[in-house]
This record gives sequence, structure tokens and C-alpha cells, in this order.
Amino acid sequence: MKEAEILADRIAILHEGTIVVNGTFDELKALFPAPKVEYVEKQPSLEEIFLAIVSGKGEKHHD
Repeated sequence: MKEAEILADRIAILHEGTIVVNGTFDELKALFPAPKVEYVEKQPSLEEIFLAIVSGKGEKHHD
């Protein structure tokens, strides 16, 4: 699929042997709604915690 996006002037979408739509990649892309931006909270990995601590950027707790 990536090759078609890059190399093809026009693309046809086939479904059950019938062309259901064709056009340039930009024309086909315009058929979809605009992308939605969502916020995803990312928890730090153990590696990120380790790197923050050893670089002095993390909080240091002494028990």
C-alpha cells in the first residue's frame, strides 16, 4: 500500500471484483474525516525512571 501512495498517479479500490472508487491518493484521502487528536497519558517505563534518576532529573528519595 505504501508503494501505491508514493508511486501511483491514480489508485482504484476494488471490492469483490468491482471498482468502488478511484482517484489520486489525495482525492481518496479526502473521503475520510479529518484526523482526530486525542490526549493519551503515558506512564514512564522503568528505563525512563532509571535514566531520570541517574541523570539527576528525577526526585531523589532517601529512606
